[in-house]
Amino acid sequence: MIDAVRDHYRALLDQHEDSLSETCLTWCRSGGADELAHTLGADVESAAPRTLRRADGEAYEQLMRTGGGDTLLVGSMPPWFVIMEPSGLRAAKSLDRLCVEAEAISLVIGDTLGHYSFLYGHGGATVCRLRWLDDPVGDVGPLRHHLADLSSLHGRDSKEWKVDAFVLAERITGVRLTGEWLSREHTRYFFRE
Repeated sequence: MIDAVRDHYRALLDQHEDSLSETCLTWCRSGGADELAHTLGADVESAAPRTLRRADGEAYEQLMRTGGGDTLLVGSMPPWFVIMEPSGLRAAKSLDRLCVEAEAISLVIGDTLGHYSFLYGHGGATVCRLRWLDDPVGDVGPLRHHLADLSSLHGRDSKEWKVDAFVLAERITGVRLTGEWLSREHTRYFFRE
């Protein structure tokens, strides 16, 4: 069973390698995409339908122009919302605000510098952080039952670390991220300057 789930996420990473190489994905619960955008300081008036690939391109253009990606993409996976930030980390840095009512998680993927982190928050606080090649920080107790067979989170292979991080996200949220879902249009916002 675990091998099939890992194969699913390996294929997802291969299929969306360009769009997922420098991004932060955050799963949280909210009243809606506009509410999340407002909470994170994005301009709700800038909302437009975009795929992750197109939003990633816009973020890259913005990065070259201003030095910051400043793009937020929000999609629904009931009962969760997934925030995708090409070249951004605002949701991960705001995890405490996103997990006040329920748990929230962020997966930071930074292939360029080899920066990979998994953050878990609950009750208005970031509870723990798992980082590639580092010891866990905080209380991993709430995740312990999910971590038993995810040995790659302690390994040296960065791709397998990412695969197991996606498996962990699925175990916590109960929803499976798919290539079809990532290829779909979601709601894109720009941050206010």
